[in-house]
Amino acid sequence: MNELVDFLLGFGRLAPMDIELIERKTEEVGVAKNTRLAKASQFIDELWFVKEGVTRVYYYTEKGEEITKYFIDELHFSSDANSFLYRIPTTSYVETITDCLLIKIPRSSFEVFSEKIPGWNELISRIVTQAMQDKVNRISPMLAETGKERYLKFMERYPALLNRIPLNLLASYLGVTKYSLSRIRKSM
Repeated sequence: MNELVDFLLGFGRLAPMDIELIERKTEEVGVAKNTRLAKASQFIDELWFVKEGVTRVYYYTEKGEEITKYFIDELHFSSDANSFLYRIPTTSYVETITDCLLIKIPRSSFEVFSEKIPGWNELISRIVTQAMQDKVNRISPMLAETGKERYLKFMERYPALLNRIPLNLLASYLGVTKYSLSRIRKSM
């Protein structure tokens, strides 16, 4: 639970009694690999914080192709914040790609935090803003890069993820076929 509290403290102040409340109202949950945490067009009723493991966010194209939008590793939230915060259906799926240890924050607990923890909403706003900036910084450069350049940048930014992500999912994220990714890897 300390990982979640430390993460939150990076975005704002929490009194000892706020930390105690967070620890009481959240739950560590072991989740098996390939477990779907969220399904497109449904409402998100819990936030998931990744303590151990890797999850991914993905969607399906009109042709039924599965496209990985991004991966979430340790010490990040793995949920559709817009769906959770604004009670709108999510547009993506969220799935574990390794066995995970997650910290679950149910909607009811989140609402208690909003009522009882001074500055909670501002803290969450800072987290969401940072996540959006990270997403833009991750995706925007990829639009003008070749598959090889995207792979090299992925290796540079996320070396710890390379051996934890199946190649077909990495290829989907990079916007290449798994055969192209194999060729890229062999050429290096």
